[in-house]
Amino acid sequence: MVAELVESGERTLFSEEDKAFLQGVSSGQGFFSATLLLGKLIPLLNVGHRDMMQFVATLVRLGGEDLAAKQPNVAFREWCGGDPARVQAVIEDARIGDKLAIDHLCFALEAGAKSAEALMFLGQDSTPKAQMAAIVAFSRMTLNKKCAVTIIHSLAEVAVATTDNELRHSAMVSSFSILEKTSNLPRNEARRILDVVLEDDSAETLHALSALIRWHGESLTESELRLILSALQSVAPESIGTLEQIDHAIPGLINKGHFDLLSTFVAKLIQGSQGQIRLDALPSFWREFVSSDSCHLSKLVVTWLLEGDLYPCLCLQQQFAIADSQKPLNIEPEDIPITPEDQAFVCRKAVGFLFAVPVTAASILVAILRHGDEDIVEDVLALLYGPLLTSFNGELCCYLEEIVKSPPTSNKVARISEVLAQKQKDLDNFATIETLVELHPSESHRHIEHIRQSQQMAQAMEESFEKSVFHNIMPVQYLLYGTKSSVYVTDSDGETRKVDAEMGLHSVSVEYPKLDIFDPEGLQMLLILFRCEQRAAS
Repeated sequence: MVAELVESGERTLFSEEDKAFLQGVSSGQGFFSATLLLGKLIPLLNVGHRDMMQFVATLVRLGGEDLAAKQPNVAFREWCGGDPARVQAVIEDARIGDKLAIDHLCFALEAGAKSAEALMFLGQDSTPKAQMAAIVAFSRMTLNKKCAVTIIHSLAEVAVATTDNELRHSAMVSSFSILEKTSNLPRNEARRILDVVLEDDSAETLHALSALIRWHGESLTESELRLILSALQSVAPESIGTLEQIDHAIPGLINKGHFDLLSTFVAKLIQGSQGQIRLDALPSFWREFVSSDSCHLSKLVVTWLLEGDLYPCLCLQQQFAIADSQKPLNIEPEDIPITPEDQAFVCRKAVGFLFAVPVTAASILVAILRHGDEDIVEDVLALLYGPLLTSFNGELCCYLEEIVKSPPTSNKVARISEVLAQKQKDLDNFATIETLVELHPSESHRHIEHIRQSQQMAQAMEESFEKSVFHNIMPVQYLLYGTKSSVYVTDSDGETRKVDAEMGLHSVSVEYPKLDIFDPEGLQMLLILFRCEQRAAS
């Protein structure tokens, strides 16, 4: 059918046989493969505009919700661009209210760059669908400065006059799209549209605002971005699409230097949802802060700890707990709170929330010890010794010893050696404690207990296999533990030989805090107090 149409313009695109064929087509891989081919052929066809619109509409309808279903619309735009008469024919039909033409009006206006005709469709006499087509077409056109100013003003008039939120949202996005593509334009009319949109706080409006910062966030002024992010703080946890749009916008906004604005926004978003929204809903946020300059991550951590809000701090705790290794933070002097009370507060919060990653927590205490007030030195040293060094040896001791050895070392930092010496004294005292043989089970009792546990584990595995729905349909793989694996293979000449494969080392080490053994209640109560403490009202 299509091959014949390319050859000649005499045949009608939609014969009765063609309609019957298309009605019987079902969407699937074959359909979309054919659609891609048709997308290349449609611009070559020489048929009437109504036949073409009907053909494209049928293909889009058959494609359903799949994103690839919109490809025929792109082909239709190229088809219109091949002949100005086609554009004008679609516009004329749309003026008299033809539904099919209005459905394809946006593509015709865009293909012909008909800004003047599009302005006519913004009038109050036009249907909302025709107005929407014109608004979307504006966002895709390249305009000169004079025309752009006129169009943004007209979009503002429509946004103020209409009660249709969808039209307002489209006018907002379109106006900022024009501002992004045309330099040195006044922004007051686009700001007027934004103010009107912000009067509504529905989920649909928040989604439109998230789309705005996703596509045009980098061109927004700081005041505009502040207004939008302030509104987006009320996004509901179940609005997954809106959160995804925000997440897509984050890398571009960080590249523009909006670190402080974003860190405040995300903290309030998490706190406002009472922890229902977590950082895993915005993976780009944490990824960008971690991968960018380490000073930005350090500033984020100190800022959130200083605010002391429970849920953002719990998110920090979770993110550092799943890190591959403990990472000291590179905290700059300007990131340290000003007052000694706030400095001590941050130290307690760091211990409370980052206790499981002692090197990270200690790096905050060391930074405040180095750049902070003299009055809190004893408090910081007490926190280093008390919950941290009393619980952990390994990496924490190595980190603090390196800090003490690294020149230049201030007198305050040098005092870390005092708590390290006290730590060593404690270890020496533990070594002198005699072993009470009476409290240790005998070798035979240990052997019996080991056999009992092995039998329990074997029985539990058999029961799990029997209850598993995957046991009969999935292959079973056994992990071998040892230094090498041996297998016998038969060569092509029939000779059997043994093949040894050396096994690599795979290990995981975890340091369990000693205080959680000697004084678990006291430790947990102390950490809870640090986490729940609030700053004194200023």
